[in-house]
Amino acid sequence: LYERWNALLNRLKGPFLRSRHASAREADAPFCACTPRERRVVCVFWDRFEIKSVRACEHRPLPIALVELGLFPSGPSKPGYAFCTELLDFFMALTYHAADSAQALAAALHTYHVQRGYVMRGRTGQPVQEGYRRAMQQAFHWYRVLHHKIDADVDEIILTATPGQDNAFGAPTAPPHPTGHSRAAPRTTTTTFPLHELAFPTCEDGNESVSDDDPEMEQRDQVEPPDRYLIERCPACFASLEPGRPFSAGSDVHIAGDGNFGHRRLRNAGECPSVRFNFRAVVPTTFVNAVGAVLDAQRRGKPRQYQSRVDVNILVQCEESHTAGNGANEKTPGDIYDDRGLMALVCRHDIPLYLCNIDTPGEQQKYWIALLIWFMLHLPDNCTITSWYDINCVSWRVLMAYDVMPEWMLHRLEQLTSVLHSYAHQWECQLVFGPRMRVGAALTDGEGTERFWSRLRYLIGVLRHVSRGRRLMLLEMHTEYIAKTVRGELGRWLRRRYISLRDRRNAALQEVLITADTAATLRREMQAVMDLQDQIDEHVLQEAAEALYASLQVGDGFPALAEFGYDFVKTLIQAYDAKRIARAKATARFFEYERLDQAVGGAGAPLGAFLHQRTLRGMKKRTPALVRAVARYNALCDALRAKLPEGLDFPLPEKLPIHLAELRNDPALLEDVWIEGVQGRSAPWLVDASVRRGIRAVHTIDRCNEEEVRLAREEDALYGWLKTKLAAVYAAL
Repeated sequence: LYERWNALLNRLKGPFLRSRHASAREADAPFCACTPRERRVVCVFWDRFEIKSVRACEHRPLPIALVELGLFPSGPSKPGYAFCTELLDFFMALTYHAADSAQALAAALHTYHVQRGYVMRGRTGQPVQEGYRRAMQQAFHWYRVLHHKIDADVDEIILTATPGQDNAFGAPTAPPHPTGHSRAAPRTTTTTFPLHELAFPTCEDGNESVSDDDPEMEQRDQVEPPDRYLIERCPACFASLEPGRPFSAGSDVHIAGDGNFGHRRLRNAGECPSVRFNFRAVVPTTFVNAVGAVLDAQRRGKPRQYQSRVDVNILVQCEESHTAGNGANEKTPGDIYDDRGLMALVCRHDIPLYLCNIDTPGEQQKYWIALLIWFMLHLPDNCTITSWYDINCVSWRVLMAYDVMPEWMLHRLEQLTSVLHSYAHQWECQLVFGPRMRVGAALTDGEGTERFWSRLRYLIGVLRHVSRGRRLMLLEMHTEYIAKTVRGELGRWLRRRYISLRDRRNAALQEVLITADTAATLRREMQAVMDLQDQIDEHVLQEAAEALYASLQVGDGFPALAEFGYDFVKTLIQAYDAKRIARAKATARFFEYERLDQAVGGAGAPLGAFLHQRTLRGMKKRTPALVRAVARYNALCDALRAKLPEGLDFPLPEKLPIHLAELRNDPALLEDVWIEGVQGRSAPWLVDASVRRGIRAVHTIDRCNEEEVRLAREEDALYGWLKTKLAAVYAAL
């Protein structure tokens, strides 16, 4: 059956396009010399059904005759039903904004027709109870496949008609490689990764690393353009790409990724024959498994030596604070589901680029690494990438310790953590991987996948009960629709971004003006903070604080604090512990709210009314404990100010807000209480809260300036792509 449908669809393209014009729908179309045959077909419209006699012959089969009449058949050879294409078009548009259920549409049509007096009866005269269920499911499924094929043909025609371009919009034609190898040839690397066994586009040269000191970064003019699929997906990112931009200048591309365990499939849903379908967004499972096999083999050996940006113990704490950090954590029962979730990669404009299937108990590192490798193989050799991921600090550690990614990729990849998940990372980790403190990160938040899951949430219930092949087809079609929809809104996205940029920069400038320091002074203080942070051993301070709190031997524990007196030091240690307790309770509360938000947005499993209310009641019971913890810490802050000896300076901690929304956005929550002595004159950033706010404001101003440059570049790329696209459409017509 599938083979007959696949063969029929190519023959239906021409008649279908002709049928879009009302004048072409002629019941008495001319026939060839052979004798036509008539067949009775139930033709279903939105308000009625009719039993028509449709003429067909050997050279004009019945499905083609029906399509020419504006009807789509329910079968590839002798269909008994045919559905109005306008009805199918409306339902197809509806499925992108609601659940995809042909069964629901069939039942609704059957009920509506009966109410209007159109009762379908069988051969014995009894009313048919099932209605159009099976016929509707078949017709609608293959009607969508036909639309997908026609859209792909139209895109190909426009690409072919692009003036002066043979490969992509706005991208220069790549010169032949000096070695004679094409982009389809596998790259030669020293990694143990089996690149030669997989089919994907690669290149031969380009193993040099990328850094701000690389003199060739800005000089390589003859480079291959990005894959034209990426250019069509997001022209603002890829249409006018000039690869080689250093990370300090914002890199070339910003992407983000995340996993989702709501889009899973039941084991008993069954399988279907293979369908001839052009999967462009779905990464093959064989490729992902190959990456996982290499990673598992590497982990059985000894990790290689590397210089860690953050203490390994800090990264372990970050890994333990995220459920995604433990790949063995079973999020979905394997005895019920075989496909357990999805991993997505999006650009900074929230346009989905690639998807891969998750078939393991947890969100293992192989999925994120596989998406990164697959993505980079479709870009120029010297293209630099900045990626956002919830636990990118852990991913960076894996990539550095194990030879799983080729060196020519690893040196062109920068890894940062998502903005809204920063509260779950240690402070030392945020200084290195936090996007708001990294030069070149602009205002990209890395949460585009969460917005993508929200747009894809309508498929959660449908994907549970479909075959594996149809599941991937639905994901591909819906992903393509979402990408085209977001791409059409890029102009408005840029406008909103400019407005937000202006407001945030003005607010930050006002914060700097409030302080009595210039921007240069604040930057010097900011650099002093970063330099000092590198010299602090968190574990030594924590162990010393606990010992001091137990014995309160100020002179032996912290000699530099002896001059502040016993009462002040005692209160200081109590404030240190109180803030850590309050931060732990607040972080747990943030995770609870995040689970609720993910259930609503589609990133997590739906809770249902009972579990939702039960979760809210549990959170309400724990609210007084959080409020008391914050209030206790604030009281200790007031006590410290009262007990500070006159004539002495000390970096006193800032109080925390009681309201949860304000607490989540307060950067002071992530800072520990200072329990070390101050040598000589106190630095302004230690003793003056306004200086610390000014430093954060300078960070914001720097990110806003970077964002403005990137927005201007994206605006030019989008405008150039639109001009080229318009010229191509005129040429194709």
